[in-house]
Amino acid sequence: MTTHTFRITVRGFFDALTQAQRSELLAEADQHDVVQTAYTPAGHLSYDLSAREAFAFRFLDTGQRAPALTAEGSALAARRRTSIRPVVPMSAR
Repeated sequence: MTTHTFRITVRGFFDALTQAQRSELLAEADQHDVVQTAYTPAGHLSYDLSAREAFAFRFLDTGQRAPALTAEGSALAARRRTSIRPVVPMSAR
């Protein structure tokens, strides 16, 4: 079987951030600059709160078949979200 490399992007919006959460995100913003995005196995979170309360989480994975990996990729992205970064799925907007 052929192994494929998948670049997966999960996009969403920060929802109802408290002032403390917003301050923490702004303090870490230089580590999550949208100009320095990358697809990595560990994942990369990027956002620019001064422009828009949206984010993108990109990660790299490998697998045999795309349909099975798509569901796994969604589950992986959900597990990697932290409780300090609540989101509303784009489909809910």
